[in-house]
Amino acid sequence: MKTRILSLLLAVTLLVGMLAVPVHAASAKDVYNHLKQLAMEGQYDSQNRQWVSAAPLADTGFTYAIYYLESDKYVEVSMYNSNLEVTWRISSNPSPAYTAFIQVYDSKNSKGTVNLAANYDGSAYSGFKSFSGNTSVRSSMLNVLNADLPGLLEYTRFILSFNNYTLAQLGLTGYKSCKFFHAYSDGKVTKKPTCGQDGTVVYTCPVCQKILVTETIPATGNHTWDKGKVSQQPTCTSDGERVYTCTVCKTTKYETIAATGKHTWNKGKVTKQPTCVADGLKVYTCTVCNTTKKETLPATGKHTWNTGEVVIPAGCSKTGSTRFTCTVCETCKYESIAPLGHAWVLTKVLTEEETPHACTGLYTCSRCEDTKVASLCAAEVFTDMPKKSHWAHSAIDWAYFNRITGGTSYNTFSPNKVVTRGEVVTFLYTLKGKPEVEGVNPFTDVKKKDFYYNAVLWAAENGISKGTTETTFSPKNTCSRAEIVMFLWGAAGRPEPKNTENKFQDVKAKNYYYNAVLWAVENGITGGIDATRFGPSVSCTRAQVMTFLQAAAPILTAEEEPTEPTEPTEPTEPTEPTEP
Repeated sequence: MKTRILSLLLAVTLLVGMLAVPVHAASAKDVYNHLKQLAMEGQYDSQNRQWVSAAPLADTGFTYAIYYLESDKYVEVSMYNSNLEVTWRISSNPSPAYTAFIQVYDSKNSKGTVNLAANYDGSAYSGFKSFSGNTSVRSSMLNVLNADLPGLLEYTRFILSFNNYTLAQLGLTGYKSCKFFHAYSDGKVTKKPTCGQDGTVVYTCPVCQKILVTETIPATGNHTWDKGKVSQQPTCTSDGERVYTCTVCKTTKYETIAATGKHTWNKGKVTKQPTCVADGLKVYTCTVCNTTKKETLPATGKHTWNTGEVVIPAGCSKTGSTRFTCTVCETCKYESIAPLGHAWVLTKVLTEEETPHACTGLYTCSRCEDTKVASLCAAEVFTDMPKKSHWAHSAIDWAYFNRITGGTSYNTFSPNKVVTRGEVVTFLYTLKGKPEVEGVNPFTDVKKKDFYYNAVLWAAENGISKGTTETTFSPKNTCSRAEIVMFLWGAAGRPEPKNTENKFQDVKAKNYYYNAVLWAVENGITGGIDATRFGPSVSCTRAQVMTFLQAAAPILTAEEEPTEPTEPTEPTEPTEPTEP
């Protein structure tokens, strides 16, 4: 394994100081001549026609020798003991080419390991390897061509070791006398260069510690700039400026920050509103430089229609038409008016039978004067009548044909509509024949213009209702089941009930409506909402009120007949009808 180890050894330690640092790099010829000179400083071996310069390596057991063979024109550096020889050779034959090789010869099969390592500018040189023992035959392990030699000589760090024992590192560390030459260290920077000041590096012989070279490291000229500070912000039209300061020498430099070209627009102002057919305009102004830009607001396509004008009135069975005109562009559109349907009114009873539905009557449309002959059934007038099998059907028939009420419109009865206190006293007042009223109105919430005015005064005069307070009747409040039996009981003269048995769990003797409920049950006016509950607070619908009135009519009209009906029309939200 006479390997690169000597190459290392030589190139680092024996190749004079100029081989240790890249600055002192030598050519292959320089190396050859230098080694030749060192060998010739020793003894001449005439038998082998070679010059030899040798010396023991202290504390290593190795001998170091440099040979120069005149005849063959090569120089050789060798490290050896009784077992192992490592040789590095550089030859000038044939001239002018210079070749080199390293070889290891292990005469005793020592089975040791010779390692040669080299770093060049911090990177390992891949040509150097480790060789193990048992190399009993002298062999050439590596040839280095002339072209590789300059680079090989520029290695800044060499290590030669055997069985992990370092024989050479940046020169022969085991050779203390520096007899042949000084070895060079990697150099130590004693003063770092800055952007404006030179630095210093010192090279020392690692064997004798002598300072060999002191070199100047030129100032880098490279400032260490901070992150910079914006001294002037750029705008849409003006450049800005950033100042950088060297953290070492405080030198400053300036950098222009290009104008952004991006305006800072305000929210804009609409200078012309878009219409259904014409575009509008919105103007934006830059808050920095007052530049303006315009934006077109597309026509909305949405017309501004007036309230419309009926151009063809709808009839009972005829579709009408309404014309709407855009107040901006006068575009017109037309919408259909659905047929109104007939407004039937019973004008004459044609036949009389035992049951109303068996009778026939003449109905006349109050709008178009069409006529029809049909049974006496409110369903001929109202489109929302319950079926004949419904519990309220006959009561609504009775109320309509006795003119207690005429419905909520010309063709609707609204059986599920919740009634108010004002409506209920009006129904009751109509049932009693609308008697004349006299006296003063005690209620502040009842006005003479109200449809229920006479009915409320009549109820107050006759003790049927005293109102919700001394000065209010609350005519627009929803009427409950307890209130309607109180109205009916009051209209009957408040008789004492003969049957004092109370089957309702929600009616107590202390309740103001207690006797009224017992009287109503006794006279078959109501049976409650189920077997054990009367539901005193449950609101009444128009259908329920008609059943109450129909059941109470024989008692309340024993000596009088009803007259013309009154139309109650106070609207409230409908609820589901309940069995009275």
